[in-house]
Amino acid sequence: FLQVRKHVLSITNILDIFKRSTLINQNDFVSDEYVNMDKLSKQIECVVENKVESLLQSYRSLRPLLLKIESVVSEASCTGASSELSSYYFHVQINVYNALS
Repeated sequence: FLQVRKHVLSITNILDIFKRSTLINQNDFVSDEYVNMDKLSKQIECVVENKVESLLQSYRSLRPLLLKIESVVSEASCTGASSELSSYYFHVQINVYNALS
């Protein structure tokens, strides 16, 4: 079960990324110069797009880890619907949801 612990730690680290994430942070836009609204809007859009893309990559990396855990725990085909892990799947989903809301 060392593999399971390793994968759970990886999932925990990914969930921490979600918990620490903010799409807009004023420090991303600190400037000593005047910025017109059009330029600021483009900067905000670019920053948010980059952060969302990074979060999406993190989210997509959860499934393979969950499937690896499932393959060890349930010793069945990796469907992502193991009854043994349903509460853990819910735990991961609710943590992602809460971090983003």
